[in-house]
Amino acid sequence: MTDASTNWEDLGVVSALAGNYSRDAKGFLETLANTLESVLPEQTTVERKKGLFVKSHPVIRLEITFGDHLYVLADPGHGRLAATHAKAVRGITLKTDELAVEEWIAEIGQQLQALEQHSEKSFYALKEFLR
Repeated sequence: MTDASTNWEDLGVVSALAGNYSRDAKGFLETLANTLESVLPEQTTVERKKGLFVKSHPVIRLEITFGDHLYVLADPGHGRLAATHAKAVRGITLKTDELAVEEWIAEIGQQLQALEQHSEKSFYALKEFLR
């Protein structure tokens, strides 16, 4: 796995994700969705735009689950991305909060940091994404 001195904070996960978002919001959603879908397939759901005559199928919604927490980042088709966090207990959603995308990124970064202690594959895949 990783040595004790290497963690998500050392990689600057939150700042790197925020930087990627500020450079290209739509591209950020697509790239993050593809990365998380490949390294955390059981925890990630990606919804793509469907259409008969659409050449590409861009990501319109990304859901990632960490335990009882569901994080959603969606492209409403106009304006900024929409971010939410929901807390569920035994499958029942107790509370859903709208977040600023930057706050959503910070929370995802914290969740990924916690996950890093358990998943070497996720750690290295995200490290490559942040380069």
